[in-house]
Amino acid sequence: MIVGTIHTIQNEMLLYPAAIQKGIQYLLSANLDELQPGTIYPIEGDAIFAKASEYMTEPVSQRAAERHEKFIDIQYILSGSEKIGIGRVETAGPVKEDALASKDFMKYNTIDDEVFVTLTPGTFVICYPWDVHRANCNPENVPVHVKKILVKVAVDSLQQP
Repeated sequence: MIVGTIHTIQNEMLLYPAAIQKGIQYLLSANLDELQPGTIYPIEGDAIFAKASEYMTEPVSQRAAERHEKFIDIQYILSGSEKIGIGRVETAGPVKEDALASKDFMKYNTIDDEVFVTLTPGTFVICYPWDVHRANCNPENVPVHVKKILVKVAVDSLQQP
C-alpha cells in the first residue's frame, strides 16, 4: 500500500511503474469534476481505466474488507473524507465472499493487523493484490459525503514486454 498526495506526486512519479504513472497522470490532467458516477473512463483500453463514485461513508463494522488479484486500485478523494483500513492478505479472514474469478474481489470479515488511514481531498492510496483494504468508512464515526475517483490498473500491464 502506498499513501500519497496529488500535490507532491511529481516528486516521486519516477518511482512508480509506467502503468501506475499513466493512472496518476490521468488524475493530474483530466477534468475530474465532470466525471459521471458509475461511468467507466478508459485510459488505456481495459488495462487502465477510471470510475467516479459518490456515496456516504459507513461505520467500519458495516464495511467488508476486500482484495483484488487482477487489478491494482488507485483510490483518489476528490471531496469529503473517508477512513480506509489496510492489512496483509495473510492476516485476513475468514472469507466472506470469493468472487475473484468472476469480479476480481474477495471479501473478508476481518483483518488482524488492520491499520487505518484517513483520506482527504487530494490524497490517494494505491492498493496492490497483497493489500486487503476496507474503504468508504466513516472518518470520525460520522457519515461523510465523498466523491472518489477509482483508477484500476491491470496487474498484467506492469509486466515488461
